Amino acid sequence: DPEAQDFVSPLLVLFGEPLVRCWYSTTWSHRVAAVEFLRTGLPDLLEAHGATNDLFDGLMRVVNEGLADKVIKVYYGACQLLEQVCSSFEKFIAPRLMEAHLLP
Repeated sequence: DPEAQDFVSPLLVLFGEPLVRCWYSTTWSHRVAAVEFLRTGLPDLLEAHGATNDLFDGLMRVVNEGLADKVIKVYYGACQLLEQVCSSFEKFIAPRLMEAHLLP
């Protein structure tokens, strides 16, 4: 489906197909594994991509989708990722942009 491909393409570029497949899996444990992989791999992602707006946008997309997940373990993982993303990007991202990603 071209629409689905357009929807996930930014995440595919940043995180790769295996992680994106896990993130959009109907199996909750796969989503937990994906968010945990991002959380523990954030230093490597920052080294590979730098603290870019694109990386921040991709991570915040995962965070926001995770915060809307009905499975508490996915939600909790997204909360942990949010904390790490905010602390990792606070020196690089304008406060208004960070705030815009956090507002409902």
